[in-house]
Amino acid sequence: MKKLLLALASAVIIVLLCSIVCIACTKTPAANNTLWDERVESDYLYNDTRDYIDYAKEVDWDYEQFPYLDECGLFWYSWDSSAKQLLEEPADSELGASFVDPTKPTVVFIHGMQMDGYAYRNDYQVPAVLSPAETLGLTELSSSDKFYIQYAWLNKGWNVGMFHWERFSSGEGGALLELPTGNEERIWATDGPSKDRHIDPTGYPHFGATEYSIAEHFAAEYIRAMNLLPNNMGEEEIRFVAHSMGGQVVAAGLFLLTELAHPDVNQISVDKLPNRYALIDTYFGTVVKLDNGESFIMGPEDITVRWSGKTLPQGKIKDTIFDCLKVFNRFGIVMEYIAYKGSFLLMSLDKADMREFLEYATITDARLNWGDMYSNDPKLGWVTTWELQHGHVAMLHLYGCSIAADKCPDITDSDVIAYAPSAALPTEELRKLVGNYYLLTEGGTGFDMGKHKYTQPGLDALFEFLVD
Repeated sequence: MKKLLLALASAVIIVLLCSIVCIACTKTPAANNTLWDERVESDYLYNDTRDYIDYAKEVDWDYEQFPYLDECGLFWYSWDSSAKQLLEEPADSELGASFVDPTKPTVVFIHGMQMDGYAYRNDYQVPAVLSPAETLGLTELSSSDKFYIQYAWLNKGWNVGMFHWERFSSGEGGALLELPTGNEERIWATDGPSKDRHIDPTGYPHFGATEYSIAEHFAAEYIRAMNLLPNNMGEEEIRFVAHSMGGQVVAAGLFLLTELAHPDVNQISVDKLPNRYALIDTYFGTVVKLDNGESFIMGPEDITVRWSGKTLPQGKIKDTIFDCLKVFNRFGIVMEYIAYKGSFLLMSLDKADMREFLEYATITDARLNWGDMYSNDPKLGWVTTWELQHGHVAMLHLYGCSIAADKCPDITDSDVIAYAPSAALPTEELRKLVGNYYLLTEGGTGFDMGKHKYTQPGLDALFEFLVD
C-alpha cells in the first residue's frame, strides 16, 4: 500500500512538473500597454471608452439588398499552374483560408480610387507591353499569358490577399471624374455628403449598403480572415501594400486595428498586425495653390470619424494620416514610400512634413521614362500620355513586380555594397534605412527594378520641389 501511495505521489509530482514546464514554454505574448499609453495629437481618432462593437460579427455589406457586393471585401489568392490563372476566394471562408500557409510570409494589397469601379474590378494585371514575365525571368509563363502582380508574389512563396472596395471608390456611370474628397468621406465616415454611397453594375448610385465606413470594413474583413487561420499566423512577415487612395484605407483601418488589439478590447492580437507597410504613391490630400500665395488642402468638411464619434476637422486629413503613421511606427511597423516626379508625396507635403515623414519611412524616387515603355501599347490610348506616362499606376506595377527581381543596388558609395528599398529587400534590412531618400540614377529605361541603380542625393534634391 505504501509503495502504491508513493507511486501515485510521484505520478502527481511528474504531472505537475510537466504542467509547469508546458506553461513556461507556451508562447503567451505579454500585454505591453505602453503601446497605447500616449495618444497622438489627432484625439478625434480615439473611442475614449474603447466600447467597440464586435467588428468580425457585426460589420458586413447588405448582401440581401445588394447581392453584387459579394465582390467587395478581402480575398485570398492561389495559382492554378495548369490553367495559368489566379484563383480567388473570400478570406472569411474556409476555402479562402485554405489558400494560406501561416509558415509563409503574407502580403495584402489595397487598391486606390477607381473612377470606373462600377464596371471593372481591379485585377492587378500588368500591361503586356512591359513583357513582365520575360523581363523578370519567369520562364513558366509565355509572352501571351496574362501576368498579375499577385502571381509574382505567389511564385516567390508568399500568401497573397487583396481588399476590394471598387464599388465604393467609383464614380457614377459615364462620369469622367470622381473627386478624391468623396472617397475620403466614405473611408473615415458615413455622415459626409456622399454617406455610404456605392455604384451598381449599371453605374447607378445607391445608399444603405452599410452603417460603417470603408476603413471599418477593412478592419472587420481582416479580423475575420485572421480568426479562420491557425494561431501561428503572424509568426512570419505580414506586409500591407497600398496604392494611392488605398493608403488612406490603410491609415484609417490599421489605426483602428491597433485600437482593437488593445488588451482591454482583444479583437485581434498585436502579432497579427503587419510588420511592414508600403505606400505606393499614397494620397495624403491635394494642396491647392492660390494666386495670392495661400494654399489649402482639398478634403472632406467636418465629417465624423465613425468609430470614435468625433469630428475630423476640415483640412486635417494630412495631419490625421501623419498621426496614424506615428502610431504605426510605435508598433514597430516599417514603412516605405514609392514616388516619382509627379507624385502625390510632392503635391501634398511641405519641407517640414517631409522631414517628419522621413522619421518613419524611406522614400524611393523612381523616375523612369514610363512614356517610352508604355507607348507601344495602342490599347492604353489617352492614358499613355497622362497617368501611366507620369507614373501613378506605373509605381504599383514597379513595386509589385519587384518582389521577383534582385535587390536593387545603392551606388552612392562605390566602395560599399548597399541596397535601396524594393519589395525584394528584406524588412529588417529596410528598417535600417529609415530616414533615407533614394533617387533612381541608372537603368531608368527598363522595368526590372533589380537592374536599377539608386543613389542618396541628399534632402536638397528632394526639397527642390517643395515649399517651406
